[in-house]
Amino acid sequence: MHFTADTLDSFVLVHLKAAQKAAKRCQALEHHHHGEPFGAFIDDIRIEVVTSVLASVAATEVNVNQYFFEASGRHKYFDKLSQEQAQAIQKLIDRENILEKYGYLAKFSNSDGIKCLNKGQEPHQSMKALIDVRNAFVHFKPEWHSEQRKHKNLGKQLDGKFALSPFFPENDPIFPRRCMSSGMAQWAFDSAYTFMTDFAEETGLPNRFAKFFGDAPSN
Repeated sequence: MHFTADTLDSFVLVHLKAAQKAAKRCQALEHHHHGEPFGAFIDDIRIEVVTSVLASVAATEVNVNQYFFEASGRHKYFDKLSQEQAQAIQKLIDRENILEKYGYLAKFSNSDGIKCLNKGQEPHQSMKALIDVRNAFVHFKPEWHSEQRKHKNLGKQLDGKFALSPFFPENDPIFPRRCMSSGMAQWAFDSAYTFMTDFAEETGLPNRFAKFFGDAPSN
């Protein structure tokens, strides 16, 4: 007789590890080329930064999608919803953006006053900026540096959140040039990790990854 156990793959940890490793590789590249003039190695740094940003946001989206999947099936997080109701609601919520999904999740899990969803403070502000940067990378629309509009607004969102690249001139725009740094790669991981961890703690929902990274996001 053969016994089979049903399993559920979760890519939250995979994406987070990808982001963390990209940030570390980016830091190593900056250290290796310290003091050098702008060169071809910048492309390698850009690759790691973009990898960290995309993977960090992917982890955040996969995380909330899995909460809804579990709530509509075997794991009942939402006491007031039947399985059919939860499945129907999930189809509607799938159309929303990532942060709005977390907002609905907090409501359905009877969690009020979630601090991490407060638009006026951290970690929501950094998470929102991170998602905006991911969207700009994925749907990139070039702008002349002297005529920046959307890129300038993104630069304002990022200004002061992390150390900028030492390889670009100070008069270059923050986005998409001076932000290409190990500081941004690490900030992407930290922002996603902190947001998801705070959300789990405030709602009492499972945290699937904290034990793999230690106490601090930047470990």
